Amino acid sequence: MRRLAVVLLVILLLAVIVSPAKAEPKLKYDFQYLFKWTASVMGIEIDPKKPQPALKMMPEKELLLLYEKKNGTKLPETDKDGKMIKIRLDGFYEVAKNSIYMADEINRQGETLEETIVHEIVHYFQYFYRPSIFNDLTCLKEPDPSINCPWEREARAIEKFFRLKHGLTITDEDLKEIFSQSLIK
Repeated sequence: MRRLAVVLLVILLLAVIVSPAKAEPKLKYDFQYLFKWTASVMGIEIDPKKPQPALKMMPEKELLLLYEKKNGTKLPETDKDGKMIKIRLDGFYEVAKNSIYMADEINRQGETLEETIVHEIVHYFQYFYRPSIFNDLTCLKEPDPSINCPWEREARAIEKFFRLKHGLTITDEDLKEIFSQSLIK
């Protein structure tokens, strides 16, 4: 019996050692660089007394479930015309946990994890350094809050500006968005 227990323990240990663990995604720019770059673009002096957000990566399906659980809502599966849509969520910032939750890979051509992390870092800085941006919540009643809310417009523009400054492909629409937020003068 004792010999069987030892053999089972060895098999279990081998299974743990041999099983491939999913590697953390490799970022071209580390989190501290992205954090400081975003603060610089926003004209924010980082207060060392304020805790920096934690970055937590996970598969997109887990991210969707976590988002729905934390927000107590299910993301829509159809558009305004009732057509099925593929729900995509690349990341979100949660104030209560001071955490940025990210999908561990971005499935859109040409997009990077870094630019999406920058987008979520913008929300961190908005909350801790410029909370007045959230004073007017009427935009949430609009058909597409991501276009009509000032905090989303700013985050998207800085995300696009990151693409521009780091040699990634941008479109004419991206440039309009960058200019609309006066990031280039």
